[in-house]
Amino acid sequence: MASLLDPPPFSSSLLSNTHTSQLAAAQQYPSPTIYPLLYVPLVAVAKQSIHRPVSTLISPSNGPRTAKKVVRVAWEKLVRWSRSWRSKAKTDVLERTNKVVVLGGGSFGTAMAAHVAGRKAQLEVNMLVRDPRVCESINERHYNFKYFPESIPENVVATTDAETTLRGADFCLHAVPVQFSSLFLEGIVDYVDPGLPFISLSKGLELNTLRTMSQIIPQALRNPRQPYIVLSGPSFASELMNNLPTAMVVASKDKKLATAVQQLLASRNLRINRSSDVTGVEIAGALKNVLAIAAGIVEGMNLGNNSMAALVAQGCSEIRWLATKMGAKSTTITGLSRTCDIMLTCFVDLSRNRTVGVRLGSGEKLDDTLTSMNQVAEGVFTAGAVIALAQKHNVKMPVLTAVARIIDNELTPQKAVLELMSLPQLRQTRFSPSIQSHIKALVQQGQYSEALISYTEEPHFPLNATKFTFPSLLKACAALSNLYYGKTLHATINTLGLRYDPYVISSLINMYVKCGSFTSAVQLFDDMSERDGLARDVTVWNSMIDGYFRYGLIYEGALQFCRMQVSGVKPDGYTLSILIGECRKLLGYLGGKQFHAYVVRNMFDDDPFVVTALIDMYASCGRPIQGWRVFEMSGDNDNVVAWNAIISGFCENGLWENSLVLYMLAKNENCILGSATFSSTLTACSRGEDLGCGMQIHCDLMKLGFEGDPYVGTSLLTMYAKGGLIEDAEKVFDAKLNKEVEIWNAMISAYGGKGCASDALNVYLQMKVEEVSSDCFTIRNLLASCSRLGLYGFGRALHGEVIKRPMQSDVTVQSALLTMYSKCGRMEDASAVFSTMKERDVVAWGSLISGFCQNRRFREALYLFKVMEADGEKPDSDIMVSVTIASTGLENGGLSQGVHGFIIKNGLEWDAFVGSSLIDMYSHYRCPIMARDVSLDIPHKNLVVWNSLISCYSQNGLPELSVGLLPQITHNGLYPDSISITGVLTAVSSMA
Repeated sequence: MASLLDPPPFSSSLLSNTHTSQLAAAQQYPSPTIYPLLYVPLVAVAKQSIHRPVSTLISPSNGPRTAKKVVRVAWEKLVRWSRSWRSKAKTDVLERTNKVVVLGGGSFGTAMAAHVAGRKAQLEVNMLVRDPRVCESINERHYNFKYFPESIPENVVATTDAETTLRGADFCLHAVPVQFSSLFLEGIVDYVDPGLPFISLSKGLELNTLRTMSQIIPQALRNPRQPYIVLSGPSFASELMNNLPTAMVVASKDKKLATAVQQLLASRNLRINRSSDVTGVEIAGALKNVLAIAAGIVEGMNLGNNSMAALVAQGCSEIRWLATKMGAKSTTITGLSRTCDIMLTCFVDLSRNRTVGVRLGSGEKLDDTLTSMNQVAEGVFTAGAVIALAQKHNVKMPVLTAVARIIDNELTPQKAVLELMSLPQLRQTRFSPSIQSHIKALVQQGQYSEALISYTEEPHFPLNATKFTFPSLLKACAALSNLYYGKTLHATINTLGLRYDPYVISSLINMYVKCGSFTSAVQLFDDMSERDGLARDVTVWNSMIDGYFRYGLIYEGALQFCRMQVSGVKPDGYTLSILIGECRKLLGYLGGKQFHAYVVRNMFDDDPFVVTALIDMYASCGRPIQGWRVFEMSGDNDNVVAWNAIISGFCENGLWENSLVLYMLAKNENCILGSATFSSTLTACSRGEDLGCGMQIHCDLMKLGFEGDPYVGTSLLTMYAKGGLIEDAEKVFDAKLNKEVEIWNAMISAYGGKGCASDALNVYLQMKVEEVSSDCFTIRNLLASCSRLGLYGFGRALHGEVIKRPMQSDVTVQSALLTMYSKCGRMEDASAVFSTMKERDVVAWGSLISGFCQNRRFREALYLFKVMEADGEKPDSDIMVSVTIASTGLENGGLSQGVHGFIIKNGLEWDAFVGSSLIDMYSHYRCPIMARDVSLDIPHKNLVVWNSLISCYSQNGLPELSVGLLPQITHNGLYPDSISITGVLTAVSSMA
């Protein structure tokens, strides 16, 4: 298919409906600064060409290749500009920032103010503090007398006036203790700009409400959309003041904002990582303070290193349990914000929370400890929230709750130790971790049978399995459609008391859906709905909604979504991605835009699943440019799935050159490319027959070790075959050691596409020798080869194989059988196959009608066409070509004119192949003027139309017109073939 960048389609007479809609969509957003990559080539070039004739874009001397080169050069310039624009945006954050505000004059707030001020001498850094003495100390002597003797940069100014401090601020660092933050923020709300980004340095949970800072700040400021970032990680203020190497993490749901803060704060001495897991970073940063108190108590009681190690390990597990229950990601819990922070606060004397624990463990009263400290130990207040959180999320946290009880004077440290040591003795795991990991790995690799065998052969099978084992096992059952084994696992789950675990329930529902027992899935879901805890778990709802959609019950699935919202369950990104992917089939483009609006309103527009689903939706609706806008607005250049979706979306819409440019952009963004990326890009090379780019991608994938991937290998083989390099395709095929059915199919299709039908059959025979089971694609390709060679016997043998296997009812295979029998002249066999078809699509009808025409049984073809019309099936262009041929073959001029009228009524007169058949028909009836009129109605004339017109004029005594058509072919960007030359030579000979 022609690319939008190819000059010919931009002519007003040649612009297709799809391209016109894309151009209109692009013109709705006229700002080139927002979407620099696609705006210029898709709009500016189009606008120029719409108002200019094709001849001004492609002159006969230059040809389309030169025009393509011009467009490609323009693309390259645009991409270079886009890269420089992005690079400049990355480095301009600090340069554009004029004023930073720090709320609070504590040790860490002071350290961060000094650090930011040191990044840029012209930067104005204002600290809002309560104590006038601190203001005087900072402004006159340039140090904070309460905490640091170190000098503070002169561009740090302290004040007690909130209005003056916040006026004109670009960023705000919030360093007020959590317990006082709500009241403090309510006092300054009138001076806070709604768009001012808040960077929270405070760690902890509000005691009475259990709120985190990400909840406190927007609620206290009465602005749910207040930009918010959390900064956390292992960092002591004193070491930061002394410019010692430090690493921290910023977390925000807005990736662009997180990147901006990263660029603002990162320096040679401070490394800043990014995360989107705000919950994980906040919970880990809050609870590690409580664990630090516990570690200090152990130190103060002189219980030794063994007890310290055991206590910290148990505390780490408790933090992980609670954080994941609250929605945190496991990768966050093992990163800077938890593991590294715990190591620092639990084992280093500079930690004020550890200091509180040491003094408690040595027998000092809590009030005396806090009174003597000039800093706030957040862990003391957060400990009070731990018990409530543990009860709310049904998590057992013996170590952290013991700290809370010690602080509340319910326990002494000595009694707490006795209680912890008296807990029930438990096995480390009830199911061998190595076996569990092995089963999970087998499922991830697609070795489902081996996974089930490993579970069955476990010595303690089945009662020693854990809840983490069953989702993998149920996934294996679903992949194998093994309902019996799945029901056995369900019984085991009930025996072990895991029937109410949400992840296990979700896996069970998914297993029943994929195994064809939808009734069991619905019954299980209804039973679950009666329990309040499970009824509010979004993962279970997701599984059920997905089940409805898989069975084609789109309306019922949408009702379940409404029911979920009525039940108070908030959808997540996966819910919306399911809905967007399925409901577009029912609601189309307008329905998809409504879901997009819902996504934006509910702030899901940065969720990677949702972004990918929206890109797919717009691409499938023929609007890939809008998909690109979604991708650009998400700002997530690391999301390889979104890159794959946008690359594939442009390719599927015929814009393969754009796909190749996007591949280069993804590569330059250092995105981790996967097999789907290479497959989509190689498909774009195949469709554009760009072998040079395809070879370069071949080199890239070999460097990354993807040459063994079955999907990549298939795409690579297809690319070489379509480019005419059949020997290179054979090399790719021969290099595959473990050939799966996809690569065999690709090789058979490659030979068939190049007319090497006998080679295709030989590959199939080799496939049988190696005992590789064929599928529907294999049979269809083989039947096409039999059709070309007229191998009736071989085709009949394939028909026998089809009957023995489940693919007998596949409509595409049955259509291929119809074509094969028709090409072999066996219309009785073709009719017999057609009569057994339960579902007859337009392809099947067309195959049989075409077969009758090819065998000159025109009356049967027209009769079958009438039956099809009575059956309510709308004919396509291929069928109308066959009907036109049949009416011409019967030498019935009135009937032929009636067929032409039918074609006009159904809007098919613009189709090039239908028009070509009409030209041949009027040529047969000696009506060249009618043939010319038909050609004028065809907006996109391909070479077949031009050849038919040349032949028509030549056969009807108009050789001059035939010869005159030859330059018009090249003028329209096409190249004459042997048929064109033969027709013109015939016309010239008649003129001699």
